[in-house]
Amino acid sequence: MKKLVLYIFMLVSVSLAADLNFAKELYEDELYEEAISEFRKIIDTKPTSDEAQTALFFIGDSFIQLEQYSQAETIFNRFIEAYPSYKKRDEVLYNLASSQYEQQKYEKALQNYERLIHEFPLSSHTKNSLVKNLQCYYFIGKYNQLILKSKEYEKNYPETKKVSDFLFWRAKAYLANNMQKEAKNTLSLIEENYPNSNARWQALGLRIVILEQEEGKDAAIESLSEALKQNIPRFYEEELRYKLVKLYLQQENYNLALHELKALIEKFNMSAKMPEYIADFTYTQLKLKKYADIIAEYQGNLKYFKNSKLQPQYGYYVGKAYYQMSNYQQAQELVSKYKALAKPKLKTDLSYLEAVIWEETNKLTNAIELYQQLLRQNAEKSQDILM
Repeated sequence: MKKLVLYIFMLVSVSLAADLNFAKELYEDELYEEAISEFRKIIDTKPTSDEAQTALFFIGDSFIQLEQYSQAETIFNRFIEAYPSYKKRDEVLYNLASSQYEQQKYEKALQNYERLIHEFPLSSHTKNSLVKNLQCYYFIGKYNQLILKSKEYEKNYPETKKVSDFLFWRAKAYLANNMQKEAKNTLSLIEENYPNSNARWQALGLRIVILEQEEGKDAAIESLSEALKQNIPRFYEEELRYKLVKLYLQQENYNLALHELKALIEKFNMSAKMPEYIADFTYTQLKLKKYADIIAEYQGNLKYFKNSKLQPQYGYYVGKAYYQMSNYQQAQELVSKYKALAKPKLKTDLSYLEAVIWEETNKLTNAIELYQQLLRQNAEKSQDILM
């Protein structure tokens, strides 16, 4: 009988090992959803086995690969409770903190990054977590702690390639604390000692912010325009050029803003920020009364807004262009389409546009009712509405 039990146990173990290998193959082939399904079967078959422990870890990691961070957080929290002595605890803590960071749960992420750094100071996962840990301090407004931690990391991890990043986030913390002199000195350290680092170009962006605060937008624009003549890495060039656009828009220099936006859209047409660029481009066209151009580009631009929260804003701009071209039917259709999707401020703007459309088309009762409703809700446009 004992031999039979042992034989059955061996069969189950061999089967679990085979299933685990198959699930790992799916994971390595980036078939994460299929891998999760197979890993779950292993846990269901023998929940207390070593294979089940490994399977649970890979389920959490698969969710991270799928960018399903809430599910990953749940799995790794469960993992820490169930297996506190797991041999890869540093990786589990790192994955848990990272899944929380990606959800902008910076307080929780900070706690777990700190646990990781304290318990495993020499782990590669610790070294990979240092910059994000500083970012967590920044995002929750703990600037003094960030400054102290960045100095600690600079001292304890000089061999990493992250020192320039420690300095950059320290400079941001100084600036947030209104310590401009310290911020500028820290940026100088990056520029002098790490000229080929990514932080060098981030430092340039922060320099422009400080210059704008100290000398105004004209000085910031002049300095940034000159800096953009350099050979800047593509990612940072995109970021800095968009900063220049924003400065032009703040100064109401719509011609130069439109010129820069056109160049930005042409060069970075695969960017995830295309909806922002096109929305700003269309807003600028409105200011320059290029209504026909807005309407002509509408259908072609819609593909960029398919899954974007900026779609109602873009639709509002196009609706205004139709209104200015006296195409009230198309303007009304766009108002109706986007009003239900809009946030309160934009919904007010769309309602006001709808009211003026009704006024222009002699639906005066409807216009008056909507104007009265807007007066009760919103003081911002009250003078225009009363007129």
